[in-house]
Amino acid sequence: MVQVVSSKTVTSKAAQNFLRGRGSREGVVVTNAREIIIYVSDEFSRLTGYSRHEIIGRNCRFLQGSDTDPEAVSEIRQAIRERRECRVGLLNYRKDGSQFWNLLSITPIRNRRGQVTSFAGALMMMALVPTPFTDSQLFASSFPLTETETPIDAEILSEHFFFPRKRVTAKLLAVIPRTDFVAETILPTSKGPFRLRAYRDRHIPGYEPVALISGHVEGMKDVILRVHDQCVTSEVFGSLKCDCKDQLDYSMEFIRDQGAGLVIYLQQEGRGIGLANKIAAYRMQELGYDTVDANRVLGLPDDSRDYHAVKDILDELNIQSVRLLTNNPRKIDRLTSLGACVSSRIPIVLPTNEFSAGYLSAKAARMGHILETRTMVVTEHSHGSRECGSLL
Repeated sequence: MVQVVSSKTVTSKAAQNFLRGRGSREGVVVTNAREIIIYVSDEFSRLTGYSRHEIIGRNCRFLQGSDTDPEAVSEIRQAIRERRECRVGLLNYRKDGSQFWNLLSITPIRNRRGQVTSFAGALMMMALVPTPFTDSQLFASSFPLTETETPIDAEILSEHFFFPRKRVTAKLLAVIPRTDFVAETILPTSKGPFRLRAYRDRHIPGYEPVALISGHVEGMKDVILRVHDQCVTSEVFGSLKCDCKDQLDYSMEFIRDQGAGLVIYLQQEGRGIGLANKIAAYRMQELGYDTVDANRVLGLPDDSRDYHAVKDILDELNIQSVRLLTNNPRKIDRLTSLGACVSSRIPIVLPTNEFSAGYLSAKAARMGHILETRTMVVTEHSHGSRECGSLL
């Protein structure tokens, strides 16, 4: 039988301190050691749409649904197993089925002997920030349905643009990037001369990827490739919050020294959320959220980058396979899913600074990045099968 308590009967000093420290916008629950809810605040009921009696006796997982990030859930489970605090951005569901992003903080409550007797959780609902590439309804509204079009299911689109699966117009299929070659020039740089090839997306105005090429790569196998996303704050303003400019410099120098390879540079600021949203996320980081939760509390995706242009450019250059300069295994998976042949991964090894250390640690812990220091032996890592001609 579940013992129901009120805020007045949450008697432990730690629990009382937790409740007193909550803001008016936060909903609070307290669970017993078995993670069964024994206390719920009025604000939690208001935010979720469930009455107090519908919540008491349940596990907090009842707010999760099909679009809840399993990695975030896994992070919560790990923290509970280790009896430690955690804070994550999480997509949950209200009683009426509507989704909401919230910042969830979990604190273990200990007795005088230091044993965990309960867990206190604080939920803060955060407003969504609609942008053309993160809000499918807004995006679809810019392409009105014509008389000759019919609604289609968005299974494929959710794969490309991370839209929720819902009915969208057929015209949305036209926004999947298709890239055409435009022009080439020789570009003298501080790293030496490179061929600069410009491309243009057929459907997205102003989207113009470029390929920076050293040596002969056309028709070759195992070409060194760096897929690099624009970072104005680092590459133009010299921000120390990330290592993007350092990675670009490292890649250009590495390719130059190896004699052949290319950098494909994409206009995908802030992992695809855009410069203004990235700056908003920076503000969230100043409040203590890491690079992943900063996006989530603003209703933005962890990563909305699209790599179709990379596959188009590799095909246009008839490159058979690539050795990818990256610390991000997910980038390899994304390119492979598009049909590109990634024969191996070349790690990028860079020093950190006091401003970027937390950002890089969060990318490793939350996004699967592989961080290697200069003290490690740097070797090239194979990735899956090298026999990927069937993918092309």
